[in-house]
Amino acid sequence: MQGLRDPYREGASPVHRMSPRAKVAFTVGYILALTLTPPGAWEAFLGWALVWLAVALLSGVGLRRLLARSVVALPFVLAAASLLFRPGPPPYVGVTWGAVSLHISRDVIVRFVTVLLRSWLGVLATVLLLATTRFVDLARALRAWRVPAPLVNILVMTYRYLFVLVDEAGRMQRARTARSAAGPPGRLPRWQQVAWQARVTGQMAGALFLRSLERSERVYYAMLSRGFRGDVQPSPAREVNTHMTGPQDTHAVLHAHDLEFTYPDGHQALRGVTLHIARGEKVALVGPNGAGKSTLILHFNGILRPTRGRIWVDGLEVTEEHLPQIRARVGLVFQDPDDQLFSPTVFDDVAFGPRHMGLPEPEVQERVAEALAAVGLTGFEDRVPHHLSAGEKKRVAIATVLAMRPSILVLDEPTTGLDARARRALLRLLCELPVTMLIATHDLRLASVLCTRTLVMDGGRIVADGPTAELLRDADFLWAHGLESPWQAPDEVCTA
Repeated sequence: MQGLRDPYREGASPVHRMSPRAKVAFTVGYILALTLTPPGAWEAFLGWALVWLAVALLSGVGLRRLLARSVVALPFVLAAASLLFRPGPPPYVGVTWGAVSLHISRDVIVRFVTVLLRSWLGVLATVLLLATTRFVDLARALRAWRVPAPLVNILVMTYRYLFVLVDEAGRMQRARTARSAAGPPGRLPRWQQVAWQARVTGQMAGALFLRSLERSERVYYAMLSRGFRGDVQPSPAREVNTHMTGPQDTHAVLHAHDLEFTYPDGHQALRGVTLHIARGEKVALVGPNGAGKSTLILHFNGILRPTRGRIWVDGLEVTEEHLPQIRARVGLVFQDPDDQLFSPTVFDDVAFGPRHMGLPEPEVQERVAEALAAVGLTGFEDRVPHHLSAGEKKRVAIATVLAMRPSILVLDEPTTGLDARARRALLRLLCELPVTMLIATHDLRLASVLCTRTLVMDGGRIVADGPTAELLRDADFLWAHGLESPWQAPDEVCTA
């Protein structure tokens, strides 16, 4: 895992310091030259191998590591091996294993070795490029060479979430190892033990695949919440009807009336929810798991649409026509920052929303600088998101929506996964941000410190709406709705 993190060491060698655009051009030219080298031109292939060896030695990366990573060429080798079983012209080379005799055309052997050399040297060249070039610079170089944007975006997303999936696979493997005593008894035949191991590995692979599908849905939601409309390149700002269509209270930022929502499987998640958030308020939305909090907040910027009821943001109704404006005004921060940080650099992540708002690049850069300064991360523009700490990721996730200058910041479980120090730093940041907030959380201490008003949700309904201090003192009411007062002493459930 450590080797996967970041093999690049800036300035380590002349190859590292070489322009990424030049390295991309050289690698593509090298692979093209390999492709055009005719079969059987062994001197030419030897020359290409020596060229690669010279550059590899100059890079100082280490031949053993480069060769080990070239095992990705194995599928090409297997594909090339299929050539050996195709008929070809004489003369033939005879191969005998005991009673089995096989005659292979020399022309077929030449083609097989040629495919093998082309694929292996091409993979080695690509591995060397990746080992001496930061991925951020590689993506920029590909864009500079006018590589189609969809291909670059697919490459960037694949690279970004490779680390997330590797982390998840590592956690699954550790859990499996911790329960290794539950494996097949050693007295079973060897083939049954192998079959058991294969079945468990297949189950892990299936679970990882399902998790990746679930994460891809959450990432798509995060993209939609920041103005993505399915276009690869951000569209220019469009003129739309923005006249007030809802309650004409100039102090209201968010108003929802009689919301109901039923999932396709028939589960009714929201039941007649009505709420009102005034400008400048910091409001907590609390409740047990399954109360409908996450479902509700996904309605505020049109990711989910109510089965019944209406929502207004700054007097604009949440409709298809108003979605670009609504999503610019509702800054939705997801619980897991890895769902929200999908670009190669912090700058690109924070700039994603402003760019899809159709803003000119100078204003995009101004907003990025402003948002990063607000969360205390100035200077992080070129950092890679998956190399950040959990607290830093949370701050960048907040910056991604602050750059859109929202009317209201909606946060889903902002303190999840943070240690005490990072939690305190995030709490201080949220206290200082001069923006209206709605915070869905189980952290009632956060609610008591940050929010003057609290909404309690249970069973898809708002069951209480009042001053935070008053609600959190009612221990019996909180307990009845799956919550516990932050000031209540823990029950004595263990005895010596």
